[in-house]
Amino acid sequence: KASRMALSILAAYIYGTGLLLYMVSKELYIVNHETIVGGVMAGILIYIIKKYSADVAAFADKLNEDTIAQATSGENVMIADHTTAIEEKKEQGPLYLYLYYLFAIMLEANYRVRLFTVYTEVKKRLDYHVAIQHLRWNMEQNHMIIWVEQNIKPCDGKC
Repeated sequence: KASRMALSILAAYIYGTGLLLYMVSKELYIVNHETIVGGVMAGILIYIIKKYSADVAAFADKLNEDTIAQATSGENVMIADHTTAIEEKKEQGPLYLYLYYLFAIMLEANYRVRLFTVYTEVKKRLDYHVAIQHLRWNMEQNHMIIWVEQNIKPCDGKC
């Protein structure tokens, strides 16, 4: 199994090298100064990652733990504040209930005022359209009456 594993890993490297050599020999990929710069940059990047990755990971873990500890302490403070506020509201009892219902009534009144405003605006718009329709109907009727009076000759009974 170990030799099969080594061969499978080695096969990937051999395939990649063969593909690269084929591309270079057929001039599908041309080696120039950009290739050398890219290789040097990749080497430097790999060196930096190998050299400093453990230190950066330790710093990031410490920073993450500090952030989580800060958030947890803030959450615990908020939970404590809310539990004390709930206890205070329970002690107030009827006054809190009165204020709750007063606020509910204010919200209901505000809702009804807005509902009435919407109703009146929609009614105005619909009344406008009805008035326009009646005006058009009256104008057409008057036009027909005028046309009939002008274009139809009166009949003297001998028609």
